[in-house]
Amino acid sequence: MLLTWRTQSDQTANGDYEKIVHWRFKGIADERIMSWKGGEGFFSTTKGVDKLTNTDNLEGMKLDAWEGVTVSNTILKLKKA
Repeated sequence: MLLTWRTQSDQTANGDYEKIVHWRFKGIADERIMSWKGGEGFFSTTKGVDKLTNTDNLEGMKLDAWEGVTVSNTILKLKKA
């Protein structure tokens, strides 16, 4: 599934991996876990974390409650912790 410029979702479809061209996830009241598969993309959080997604992170990275993230060109999984 390919989604572009979708701003209302709080996680990827069914909490599974999804190819993201450009997607901004707003902060929500819950912590979330974000994992990705290596490629040529990047993400930036509202807390100032910027990272290339050129290597796999299958264990996941925690996003705090109310932390948003913008993701580009990444195969991503984002779901509530």
